[in-house]
Amino acid sequence: MSIGIRASAKLNSITVARRGTGTPVTNGATWATATSAVDGTPPANPATYATWTSAVSAAVGYIEVSGYDFSSIPAGATITSVTVKLRHLENNTGRFTTVVWQVYDGATTIGAAQTCTMATSARDDAAVRTPTLAQLQSATFKVRATATGAASTQSRIFSVDHIDVTVVYAP
Repeated sequence: MSIGIRASAKLNSITVARRGTGTPVTNGATWATATSAVDGTPPANPATYATWTSAVSAAVGYIEVSGYDFSSIPAGATITSVTVKLRHLENNTGRFTTVVWQVYDGATTIGAAQTCTMATSARDDAAVRTPTLAQLQSATFKVRATATGAASTQSRIFSVDHIDVTVVYAP
């Protein structure tokens, strides 16, 4: 009997994938083509990048993506999972100490920061987080991707293709 219930629950699950549509917020003037982080729709991979370039020792660059529209999820829906995926690359992984992404509702963090694997070719770093429906539908819901440079003045480039959020829910 429990197998039938699981199968039935799975059949009623709905998946909604979104890419941010808001104007990205960055920390400084060292970002180029920031709007490239919000072009296309999931699962498309436009391979156009927002890029942060810096030669400042231990500099930190971030980009915040917002405008995820989850208004189609009805009130009272049960959120089964929320997966966040950052597609990124670094021009030289030895010139960075960390790359992470973090989910926010305004200034409030949702879950822990996700440490990414740095790579010189585009890769996806994804993990499941637990925002509520109210947070997902909040006008201040956003995802921030942050790169921290190594203690060096060698030029480094952090590139973000997109940050997608996929919600699975039962109505």
